[in-house]
Amino acid sequence: MLPIIKLYISDIMKAEFTISQEHVRLSVKHPIRVAEVSNVGDFILAHDHEFYEVVLIHAGSGIHQTTSGERTLEAGDLLILAPGQIHGIREARNLELFNAYYLSEWLLQGLPLRDEAPDLHLFFLGRNLFPDKALVEPVHVGLPPNCAQLVEHELRFLGPMSDHKSPNTVLMRASLVKAFAMIADVLVDEVSLERRFLSHPIVTHAMDCIDRALEDGEACNVALWSEKMRYTPDHFSRRFRELTGETPTSFFQHRRIQRAAHALIQGNEPINEIAHRLGYSDNAHFSRMFRSRFLMSPNAYRKRFK
Repeated sequence: MLPIIKLYISDIMKAEFTISQEHVRLSVKHPIRVAEVSNVGDFILAHDHEFYEVVLIHAGSGIHQTTSGERTLEAGDLLILAPGQIHGIREARNLELFNAYYLSEWLLQGLPLRDEAPDLHLFFLGRNLFPDKALVEPVHVGLPPNCAQLVEHELRFLGPMSDHKSPNTVLMRASLVKAFAMIADVLVDEVSLERRFLSHPIVTHAMDCIDRALEDGEACNVALWSEKMRYTPDHFSRRFRELTGETPTSFFQHRRIQRAAHALIQGNEPINEIAHRLGYSDNAHFSRMFRSRFLMSPNAYRKRFK
């Protein structure tokens, strides 16, 4: 008798293509792209994304496929796909939806990180902040009708504006954050996500120290930060890593390179001045660190998203 082989969708699902910058065209002038799609066809091949994608189903039905399985799609369903996560749709029937993409490095700047909107940040920016704490699988939830209507209202507002030659990015940010806040209120009860670590004294203290150091162009100084809490540097680093999945030093580097990315596209400051202001020893060091995170040089990043 031949052995029975069980195949799961996660074993065979591979991305046929990637939704990349060439498709989305994000930039500092257009940091958000929203499209209303009404001609989906019978299926959408399995694919992944260079950026976060948020999808709201307006009408119709289908089968949503991810590496964790399949689920029916219907009006009011919301999907969140982090960069690299694979999904597709089959058996689509009269499917109409909204697609939203956004430039994470732009959205990260100026948003309340912990106290006011911890859930929002972890759901929509988790891969950029604490990769080890981010959701492993795509989000697929059904929004309550009133919430779905309010979110759709914001997406309808953002759609035409995101294609405008010179959109008001302040209004765009406010509208997107408003939509995300409404969605996050629903996801808190629907999706299991560890968030308590954000309010732990060690985490809040370390993040405050890191933000201040970056503002002042200072170097990473775990010894000083730990001393203020009367911990040894080793104990402080170990507890921070247990809570967040990263050491204070790696998180400092992580946040510093994000600030550099934002500075590259936000203005015309020379690259060597950005490196100096953020405390890099020299241009070569900055370029190596930047390339390790974004797989391209600072100059290439500026040209890609400016």
